[in-house]
Amino acid sequence: LAARRWSMRMRFLRPPRRAAAPPRAKLARRYASSARLAALVERIPVVTPELPAWKRESLELRERLAAHLSKVYPEQLTVAQEGPDRRQARLRAAAIIESEGAREGEGDRTGDETSLDRKLAHRLYLVLREGGAWRLPQVDWSGGAEAPTVRQCLGEHLSASCGARS
Repeated sequence: LAARRWSMRMRFLRPPRRAAAPPRAKLARRYASSARLAALVERIPVVTPELPAWKRESLELRERLAAHLSKVYPEQLTVAQEGPDRRQARLRAAAIIESEGAREGEGDRTGDETSLDRKLAHRLYLVLREGGAWRLPQVDWSGGAEAPTVRQCLGEHLSASCGARS
């Protein structure tokens, strides 16, 4: 049998060659235009969202089925004595979980819509009311060699309009 020889040519796509970069002064003049910048500030959910009704029903059904199929042992084998220190620790842990693990924050209870301590299971976005319309924080920026970067410009505007970051 004659061995077949396979040859394969591979071609790689190369980006087109670019001319030498223009001097920085030319770039500054070329891109010295101004722009309107907007910042999207988001608070991600602090707690997991509530389960849909079908998921809750499914979990309840599983729990009932597991309870029905589980083996019941005599009470004298399953009851353990709990000491006072362990009981205090359990009660303290339950109180912390109840206060910190609440799905409703202080802002929800008081109706404070400016607080970040509200709508803990949802994303919150920062919007400002300007001239009767709700908008994202916006600022004019003019580029150039001596101009601040986009990030610095937006950071300064957010600090001035909303307060310093804590």
